[in-house]
Amino acid sequence: MIQIELLLQNKGRNINVKFPCSESEYQTVCRELELKDNYAFVRDVVEPKALAFKKDTFVNLDEINYLAKRMNSFDQKELFSFFAAVEAGDYVSTKDLINLTFNQTCYTLIRDVSNLKSVGRNYVLCSEVAISADELEKMDLEKIGRELLSSGKGVPTKYGLLFRNEDVAFETLYKGKGFPAYYYTGGEVLGVEIENGGERDYIYFPCEETEIDRALQRIGASDISECSKNIDFCSGDREWEDYFNDLLQKNDIESVNAISSAINRLGSNSDAISENLYKLSSVMEFAGVTFDDTAKVIRLAMCLEEFCYYREMKDDEMLGRTLKEQEYCDIPDSMDKYMDYERYARDFLEEKGGAYTKNGDVVYLREDQSLSEILGENDIKIGGI
Repeated sequence: MIQIELLLQNKGRNINVKFPCSESEYQTVCRELELKDNYAFVRDVVEPKALAFKKDTFVNLDEINYLAKRMNSFDQKELFSFFAAVEAGDYVSTKDLINLTFNQTCYTLIRDVSNLKSVGRNYVLCSEVAISADELEKMDLEKIGRELLSSGKGVPTKYGLLFRNEDVAFETLYKGKGFPAYYYTGGEVLGVEIENGGERDYIYFPCEETEIDRALQRIGASDISECSKNIDFCSGDREWEDYFNDLLQKNDIESVNAISSAINRLGSNSDAISENLYKLSSVMEFAGVTFDDTAKVIRLAMCLEEFCYYREMKDDEMLGRTLKEQEYCDIPDSMDKYMDYERYARDFLEEKGGAYTKNGDVVYLREDQSLSEILGENDIKIGGI
């Protein structure tokens, strides 16, 4: 969803840009405006009008894009509260605006003062980090609402009456260099904290090379080898986390990105990513490939769709029943007593060239596919047990 739209200018050229934007769109803007850095002049603020004060100023587009991504996480109520705080507070720089997105609990916005109980509930929910429904119901919300409104501390804004929650400290998470961690897409395979000279930023895989370059630039590094690297988030199990960490410590960012891209392409939500990393582990065992051979791991990841697998089959009978349900669903259950599921499973595995893994997963190649071609070999011994 578009949160910010600016009319940008550089070297006499004007273009409208909507944020947040993808990396490819970001790079297109930089090329069209011939930007040597991330700064551009704002001729006009199209949306939102609450940020109209950015007109006729230079802005860092990297910051603006991050800000728009943060704003994209807000619901309508949170967005109004953010705009009200911008109007009432001293939030002018993009740095300040970014920090405000992390401090929404510092403010309570009251849009309707007619219901004191609702006012009180709104205040408690905005100012308390965590409160149970039982605790909330035991409170005298009407009294809390009355005291809040009669305090005289509300600041009138276009969006309602804004109160500063004085018991909640404002945290400055963004200090103008590295961005705080923020998993925007939900399709990240890996999140890595990089640090250089005490400054931290994050790389989210898969990503474009230019995104890595900007993250390095923000913390004053020219190459990934200058940074310490720690995994902040991994969609896979501990084995995958250890493997990715080993690649990172070797500064093999290209391999990390290649595997992440292949996995993300098959499904960009967290469940799909976790499942496909698990499947890749099973396919690796089936193909006799270990983490020591990264080139083959990448090849398998890129061709993962060419493999079929059934997860956690306890035995041949379970596999046979699963195959019957999926491939012969029209056979009535009354025929079960005539079915030899174990033999059916064994015949199936022999026909498909499939095998069990140590976890009981069944893996086999789709028809007309060659494992040796996928791995770039003339011959390979199939593993599995």
